[in-house]
Amino acid sequence: MHEHHDHARSWDGVGTARFNPTVLCDQCNAADGVAKRRLKLPENFSFTPTEIGQFVTSQPHGKHVLDLAMAERIYRSLWTRSENGFRRRL
Repeated sequence: MHEHHDHARSWDGVGTARFNPTVLCDQCNAADGVAKRRLKLPENFSFTPTEIGQFVTSQPHGKHVLDLAMAERIYRSLWTRSENGFRRRL
C-alpha cells in the first residue's frame, strides 16, 4: 500500500491538488506513473484514484492490466473541461 498524491501540488504545499492524498495498492499507484511515461504526459500531472480505476483492471494475485487508450482519453477529456482550471495547473 502506498500514498497516492497529486504531483501538481508540491511537497511544500504550493499548488492546487485535484484530489486529497489517499492510499492505493502498489500496482494502482504505479499505474499512474506508467501511464504518464508511456503517454508522455507531464510529470506534474496525476490521475485521480477514480480515474485510475477507469483504466486499471486488477488481477487477483497477478499484475494489473492497464488500458492506456482509456488513460489517454481521460487525460484528453480534462483539456475540454474549462471549468476545472486544468490548463492553468500544468
